[in-house]
Amino acid sequence: MSAPTTGAVRAQRGSHRLPLEERLAPPPGAGPPAALAAVFCAVLFVFPSEVVLAGPLKSNGSPGRLLGFAALLLVALGLVRGRRRMQVRHRVDPVVVIALLFLAQALFSYGVETGRTLDATAAATSLRYVLVLTAGIGITLLIAVAVRDLAGARRLLGWLVAGSVLNAGVGLVQAMGATLSWADVVRVPGMAFTSNPGQLRERLDFVRVLGTTSHPIEFAVCLAVTLPLAIHLSRFAATPARRVASAAAAGVIALATPFALSRSGLLCIAVGLLLYVPFATRAQRWAVLAGAVLAPALAVVAVPRVVDAFVELFGGVATDSSAADDSISGRLADYVGVQEVFDRSPWLGGVLTSGDGVLDNQWLGFLVRGGLVSLLGFALLLLGPVVCNAVAARTGTRDPERSSLAGALVAGLVASGVAAYTFDTLAFQQSALLVFVLVGLTSVVVRSAWPTTASADRSALPTTETEEQ
Repeated sequence: MSAPTTGAVRAQRGSHRLPLEERLAPPPGAGPPAALAAVFCAVLFVFPSEVVLAGPLKSNGSPGRLLGFAALLLVALGLVRGRRRMQVRHRVDPVVVIALLFLAQALFSYGVETGRTLDATAAATSLRYVLVLTAGIGITLLIAVAVRDLAGARRLLGWLVAGSVLNAGVGLVQAMGATLSWADVVRVPGMAFTSNPGQLRERLDFVRVLGTTSHPIEFAVCLAVTLPLAIHLSRFAATPARRVASAAAAGVIALATPFALSRSGLLCIAVGLLLYVPFATRAQRWAVLAGAVLAPALAVVAVPRVVDAFVELFGGVATDSSAADDSISGRLADYVGVQEVFDRSPWLGGVLTSGDGVLDNQWLGFLVRGGLVSLLGFALLLLGPVVCNAVAARTGTRDPERSSLAGALVAGLVASGVAAYTFDTLAFQQSALLVFVLVGLTSVVVRSAWPTTASADRSALPTTETEEQ
């Protein structure tokens, strides 16, 4: 028998290398990772960012952030332990690669930023950003390696939509005149405030609701991003009762969003639904079209003053009255300082010396703190999964559920990118971590489009220490 060729030896060695997403998989005995992902989705909209565990952790004691750190720990353990296992070659999950590249970029940019002369507030803000991003990547990777199929994704979406309904319901109660502070409700013994909770404020003689979030814009954006997910579940939830409940949830979410009096919220709904429709089933398309026609008509009849307020808000953007609108004039004034920083250091950013240092634009925030490197990293985090979803929806045998979920995720990710142009998305924990959930679910969509032989090979993996040995 002749000796194997060099190419054959290399192929044989390569066939035993564990794929990246499998090396990241949490090890046996490290806890139920999928359950941890479900718990995270369940509590995401329960605790505003200012409600934390009492003690020395301060803002890092936020339940959402702690769960993100726990997820990253499980993933890290899986990376170390997984190298001992043997398996035939599988495809590399592009979403995992995107997440790891973004984490590397975020840590690099943070390292560059710490080398600058920053005041205490700027240094704390920089640290808070990188910790939130790190926790978010932990959630993304956990979902990517722990949720194996569309059925698992449905369970996560169910909890996520339930939390969004809670958010919307609290907002509707506030819209009816109740001075309800959700942060005070969930500050049970053992919890504390790390900062002042969000306050109900007026705009054009209306109270801007904030639901279970910290700010009206965050409230509106989170609802807008989860609306396509609720519409998806209204067709593909596991049981008829859950499908009906999901349809009702979509109605509640759509009803509550305008009461934030946020242009960003309505813009995100419009963009999200427009992008979702091409991926949806025919019945879903008709339902969305009917809703798009009936909702404005019902709003004119039921809450005409709210409609008038939005007409005034959007009308002011295109007229001279925008100069009198602090939310517009303040954002426009930011461009002068950003241009100065960009001229000094386009690739790595610098320190904003003009204004109060706060930018209501996440894209500009990345451009200032980390230059084009950070800006491109954020674009990769959002647009990379968008491309992955679009490709997966059209790959292989057409699966209506996979296509619908891909469309809902595309809608949410692009809407988040649009919202990032109007406010600092990642400075608000719920809207920030929601983005990473969508990125993680993209991995499920991508893997559901892979050939079934890969799934069969994965199911043959050892699942216990005894089997591995």
